[in-house]
Amino acid sequence: MKKTLYLISAILMLASCVKPSDNSPEVSNPPHNIVSAVITGLSTAHVWSSGDLFGLYGSDSGTNVRYEVDPASFGKEGAARIFGPGAKGETLFGYYPFTKKGYPAVAFGRQPLPAEQAFQPNAQEQLKANTILVARLDESQSFSFNYLCGVLHIRTAVGVEGDVTEAFLLSEDAPLCGDYSILGVDPLMDNPGYKLFLRGVGQPCSQEKPLDFYFMLPPGTYTTLSINLVTASETVSKPIDASLSIVPRNEVGCTVTEKETTYEGTDIIIIDGSFDD
Repeated sequence: MKKTLYLISAILMLASCVKPSDNSPEVSNPPHNIVSAVITGLSTAHVWSSGDLFGLYGSDSGTNVRYEVDPASFGKEGAARIFGPGAKGETLFGYYPFTKKGYPAVAFGRQPLPAEQAFQPNAQEQLKANTILVARLDESQSFSFNYLCGVLHIRTAVGVEGDVTEAFLLSEDAPLCGDYSILGVDPLMDNPGYKLFLRGVGQPCSQEKPLDFYFMLPPGTYTTLSINLVTASETVSKPIDASLSIVPRNEVGCTVTEKETTYEGTDIIIIDGSFDD
């Protein structure tokens, strides 16, 4: 009998040491398991899916904590409950989608805007592929995520005939990247960067074959923008001779040629806001 009890105790001790996998549900204490999350500013409600993961930072610990969408809460006007092990603090900031490495700037209400972006086929995909969504937990125990940035859509006929464009570099005297405040307080940008790379183009660009490409930019007015088209053999530089105003969820179309630059603005319509990991 004693041997049997020892064996059961050993099994229980081993079970208590097993850590849950990254995608397994975790139990949390209220109120953090009844938090709702919604993405606003879309033409239709964001479509959550089972296994969608959020990250939370609490003001007490400042650590990256993983939360998961509760499938039972789907279909409620775009909102969903999320649950996790508990992030402690008077102020909680959440971000989506979750990554193990986390984003330390989120703990201070900052939305990281990368200095390098991936080439995407349109403005909607440029927003979704190159940013996380950050929100502060409000008094109703919910997160309201939104897109803070707009998109500069450049159609250029400035290039090198017969050469493949590898990347674009955007330069400006005002910050183009960094840690943007979601609280609307100064400074709006920490760790500012004044150059923004667009990688993974891999297409020709010339007067005969103009190319459309997109940069995600924080809100503001830009007066000294210039682009560099980078190929394997050379770099072609072109100032954008216009004052461009970027606002959230708005696309500014800019046509760059050897003679002049023209631009116009349109709203970005995101159909469902879905993210692909």
